[in-house]
Amino acid sequence: MPRSSEAQAQALLQKAAEAVAADPKGTLEKINRSGDKTFIADDLYVFVVDLNSKRFVAHGFQRRLVGTDFSALKASDGQPIGQQMVAVMAAGSEGEVDYLWRNPMTGQSEYKRTLLRKVGDYAVAVGTYERRQ
Repeated sequence: MPRSSEAQAQALLQKAAEAVAADPKGTLEKINRSGDKTFIADDLYVFVVDLNSKRFVAHGFQRRLVGTDFSALKASDGQPIGQQMVAVMAAGSEGEVDYLWRNPMTGQSEYKRTLLRKVGDYAVAVGTYERRQ
């Protein structure tokens, strides 16, 4: 199975952040559109959170999360990752959070590093999975 690198995640984050800055509504629709692979690559996908409402507004893989409370999101091990990511975005324009999450390609809980970038009132994010021994 293809494993994306952090450099590939950075490139997808850059692409998504530029698209959200240029056309927020159109980009969010594209991320949420089933079958559109613009913001999905192997095990990488983009998600976007409205920093005012603290709700998912776009998700490239789990569309059922759109509209839900991002700040209540917990990792596979119960870590409050939504709160952590919101805090990272309150502290600066970029950041990252490490946690345990179900990889949609393998179906297994794996370590993930999510890269975040603030674009206006949005947090745009992409994460990479890594195997740890």
